[in-house]
Amino acid sequence: MMTRIILLNIYVILSVGILFAQTDNVSLSKKSNYHSWGTNWDSEVVMTNSLCTLTVVPKIGGRTMQYNLGAHAPIYVASGEVGETPTTYTIMGGFFTNVSPQSSWNWPPPPLLTMGAYTPTIIRNTADTCSVLLQGPVETTSSYPNVDGLQFKRTVTMFAASTRINIAMTLVNKGTTTPVPHGIWDITECTGGTQGIAYDTMIWVYFPLNPKSKLGDGRGYVCLNGFTDTTQWVKNAGGAGIMGIRYKGKAESLVGADDIAGWICYVDRRDGYTFVKRFTYVTGATYPDSGSSISVYTENNASFLEVEVKGPISTLAPGDSITMVEDWYAARSPGPIASVNNAGVVTRRLAAQPSGDSVDVHGSWGVFYPGYIKLVFVDASGSKLSMVDSSAVTPLDSFVLNKELDVPPNSSALYLADYAIGGTFIGNLDSVALSAAGIVGNGPALRLQKSDTRITLRPDGSLAIAAEINEPYSIEVSRLDGKRLAFFSGMHPQHFFYGRNGLSAGICLVTTRVAKCMTVQKIFVGK
Repeated sequence: MMTRIILLNIYVILSVGILFAQTDNVSLSKKSNYHSWGTNWDSEVVMTNSLCTLTVVPKIGGRTMQYNLGAHAPIYVASGEVGETPTTYTIMGGFFTNVSPQSSWNWPPPPLLTMGAYTPTIIRNTADTCSVLLQGPVETTSSYPNVDGLQFKRTVTMFAASTRINIAMTLVNKGTTTPVPHGIWDITECTGGTQGIAYDTMIWVYFPLNPKSKLGDGRGYVCLNGFTDTTQWVKNAGGAGIMGIRYKGKAESLVGADDIAGWICYVDRRDGYTFVKRFTYVTGATYPDSGSSISVYTENNASFLEVEVKGPISTLAPGDSITMVEDWYAARSPGPIASVNNAGVVTRRLAAQPSGDSVDVHGSWGVFYPGYIKLVFVDASGSKLSMVDSSAVTPLDSFVLNKELDVPPNSSALYLADYAIGGTFIGNLDSVALSAAGIVGNGPALRLQKSDTRITLRPDGSLAIAAEINEPYSIEVSRLDGKRLAFFSGMHPQHFFYGRNGLSAGICLVTTRVAKCMTVQKIFVGK
């Protein structure tokens, strides 16, 4: 019976793989009067793949006005402003960028940075990847001297067979003076009402609190800009340490937090959809608004709320620039959200309960990529013991697990390993430790192998470093005496290069770190 089940799952996976292989290409095109928005917004840049649709309107601050998983639309579009091109700041909906802190310009926001016409340039349009560069006007409005000469550039990229959208935001000082320090502040106005319901309390935003935060006298969050109504704020809403903001449409509030985990989720709990932003928190950097890396704003009697990510503050001399990168994802999940990782969102954590000689495992998740989940037992050292089952998954549906499994001898933990259709490992969706007593906490991390970081000494003497890692990691190049030569970090597989000029003859060390794991490789550099 077990053999038949496994064969059936493999058949389903192969069938899904064939289906997506035929339809998962990404495409980019320019549209006129898209969605009957009128010709004043022409030309909209529309990207699509088998899962998602993303639309950018360059003429109104380069805003992203659509990011749909299937037909679900989390991004708010102000119906009364459709087709309008105002020259002063207006609530239009969508995703756009602003400069922080707000105290440097007061209200309303700088008009050219947030509302000006952006110039779109298609920089890639293939079956695998589509990308558009949006260049905004330089702010020259006389009543905004502290931001004079600043300019935004954004690159928006969509990929095939994925809900991932990569957004690189750059703030450039095109002026002749050095203004006060500024940072990049991204704002997404998300739908507060669902299916015609103006004030829908099934709309939530979740984010993790920093356990070592000093904000709010150690609460991990702070009320900003004098908005003191906290009736929408729910601590531990998604589990221990997860803050929830429950939209009610009748309380103006602005909460900020030093979110070091690097994720924030908007969830439509009525229809069961999740929109995720992931970013990198820079330890030791100065953040605006009492040290906030994220914030959530709700406005009185309005059918939207704002999901905001903020980058570090920097002083930009003429010609200088700073860049903030984040990834968007979408999945089917009704919330609440307990955690986010490379593979998806955790709605109900993986749990295990003894049942005679076997174990009952259960939980629920939303995934970011179509593919399959493998159930993997590992021992105390993190070595794989067995792979007992596989299940096809898609972002268009939640993944719910409720199985009885035989446990191999010496098992220490069970992992849900997520793979894309083509077999590429995405990451571990969840894990649970095992013992005779049931759940004992998170399982040990799978061991980091030296093969996860491939190093090549190029003919010109430089180093090429390929990181095949799907979780937050860092790579350091150093001399034997401990002097650091280069430092890289990332959350996805990536290639790095270190130039010949920084290397001298002898041995250098390349150290890769993931969580508590570390590998060190010695590289001999000739003359």
